[in-house]
Amino acid sequence: MDGNSDPEIRGARIAEARQIGPNDAQRYAALVNTIVAETGFLARTPADGLLTAQAVMKCAFSDGGLDTIFICETDTGIPVGYLCATRGAYQRLRAAIRISMGVLRSHMGRGVGRALLSACESWAAGAEIRRIELIVMTSNAPAIALYRRAGYQIEGTRRASIQIDGVDHDQFLMAKVL
Repeated sequence: MDGNSDPEIRGARIAEARQIGPNDAQRYAALVNTIVAETGFLARTPADGLLTAQAVMKCAFSDGGLDTIFICETDTGIPVGYLCATRGAYQRLRAAIRISMGVLRSHMGRGVGRALLSACESWAAGAEIRRIELIVMTSNAPAIALYRRAGYQIEGTRRASIQIDGVDHDQFLMAKVL
């Protein structure tokens, strides 16, 4: 799946974001693996190994699974972005989620991130979630702008919290209270 060169993906319209089901696990894993290969902004790298459908099933659909996953597709059904929301493992932490998100480079700036955040926030309101938080590299200006437009605020800076090619980078902790 090469999101940058396939004209069917580039020219398609964005459909609404939705929560995935077990039948989406393989497509979601393939999307994440493609985005990981495209970007330097995610914690996961190709060296960490490929995400598998089995791992998705375990974290999102098994008893005790803490992840809720959203996917955004084109109107032709091709996945172009994802958002993973992880709840705290303990009861007192269940009212907050930490999200991670990725969008194919070919679809950045086309409303995919906004659609994913909206779907997640709608779900969160019905799931008794009061807080959504995320970590974003301080150099990822487009993502920071998206989160700010969606009402997220910077709560702090995590100094030297991620290392890329042997170089330390800072990350912002951003959050939104619903």
